[in-house]
Amino acid sequence: MRYNKRLILLLAATPLLLITMIGVGFLMHKDIIRTSEILYQHAQSRRFMETTVTELVNAETGQRGYLLTSREEYLEPYHIAMEFMKVYKTQFERQYQNKSISEDALRKLDSLAEIKLYLIASTIALNREGRGAEALEIIKTNQGKNVMDTIRGLVADINGELDKELLAAENELRRKVTYLLLIMSLTFAISALLSVLGYRTITSERDKRESMLEEIEAQNIQLKEYTKQSYHQLKTPLRSIAGFLQLLQKKFDEKKDAESIELINFSVQATKDMNGLIDDLRNKYL
Repeated sequence: MRYNKRLILLLAATPLLLITMIGVGFLMHKDIIRTSEILYQHAQSRRFMETTVTELVNAETGQRGYLLTSREEYLEPYHIAMEFMKVYKTQFERQYQNKSISEDALRKLDSLAEIKLYLIASTIALNREGRGAEALEIIKTNQGKNVMDTIRGLVADINGELDKELLAAENELRRKVTYLLLIMSLTFAISALLSVLGYRTITSERDKRESMLEEIEAQNIQLKEYTKQSYHQLKTPLRSIAGFLQLLQKKFDEKKDAESIELINFSVQATKDMNGLIDDLRNKYL
């Protein structure tokens, strides 16, 4: 009975353990997905920052080439930058939704980018009107350069914060993945242990039952041998009693002693009944 209880506990504990571990693993998996989404959002935000600076620099490069040569082909980087700015606002709104960057920093960047583009567009317009000298004077004030330096500083600060958050998110993701792997390994190890214990319990129970069956078989053989011996030991005195009773029956039959004959007849019948019972036992158990 002790082994049966142990086996029942093992069989009950195994699925409960697996279900618990699977549940924990599922929750960990959801956390890993959320952390991965944060990593993706931060990476997208950083790419947006870098692209914004790059396109503003391209616009500035096109502006300078055009102001120096008055040739429209030098404005190609500027036009490419302006194409980017057409989708800039859409990507900018996504950054608000991602919440990877503070709203104050985003608003400041947006304002500075508009100022920078306005200054570039103003000098280009002046040059097209034949007022290149005025355009160069605006550049000499370093207003555009100061705005661009402020943008670079702001983007560097934002990227610095993003890098910190990215590193923290990566460490968190690495930690959660490690925990998940540990949980999976622990689940496998415990499941294997429970399986081994269950196998040993079943094997032990089987060996115990086989031993009991062998013992019962040996006892049955002994019982049959004992029954054989008992059969012969009972039959021999019973034959002697039956023989003596037959002699007495003849003797009292000659004397016409009715009472004695009746008692002897009862005794003879009793020996016949006992003999029948012994034969029945032999036929049943031998």
